[in-house]
Amino acid sequence: MGLVNILSIVLGILGLVASILGAGLAFFTFINPKIRMDWYLNHPQGWEKIHLGLRGGRSLWRYKKHPEFIIERQDEIKAWDYSVTERWMKYPLPDPSKTSYLIHVSAGNIVVYSEEFVTLDGGRYLVPLPRVKYHENKEENEYFYEPLQIKIARVIGEYYRFKSIDEFIEQNEIEVRTNA
Repeated sequence: MGLVNILSIVLGILGLVASILGAGLAFFTFINPKIRMDWYLNHPQGWEKIHLGLRGGRSLWRYKKHPEFIIERQDEIKAWDYSVTERWMKYPLPDPSKTSYLIHVSAGNIVVYSEEFVTLDGGRYLVPLPRVKYHENKEENEYFYEPLQIKIARVIGEYYRFKSIDEFIEQNEIEVRTNA
């Protein structure tokens, strides 16, 4: 057997071992996209807003290092009754207009989370719609946020006169609960 034949056999075996190990490593390094998304949402500075329309109305947020992770406001909207003051708002805002949007948090075009956000004060605020624990007497209903809503709001929220979702929550005395 010549040197070339021995070298080709050795290289073939090394290639086979590398492909087996490579497949094994790929299996062991796979991290569930939901876990990765949770990690990325903990780092709001890692996200960037991308404008999709000429007039700046349509946009999405993507994670800079892994752009397959996106947050997108859907086109479907629900307008609210302007004459109703929301019970979860401690101080009514000057412009009573409200519109809610479905927010999709996606990994590789697969929706991982879906949350409802609402614009307030003529669109100057974009905040998560609080969860509600209903009671027989509507006055006793409990309004609260879950940590996931806060994480998403830290990336995409708009607060006009507030600095953050945390200040918005504090001013409106909305509780944050880990388990409803």
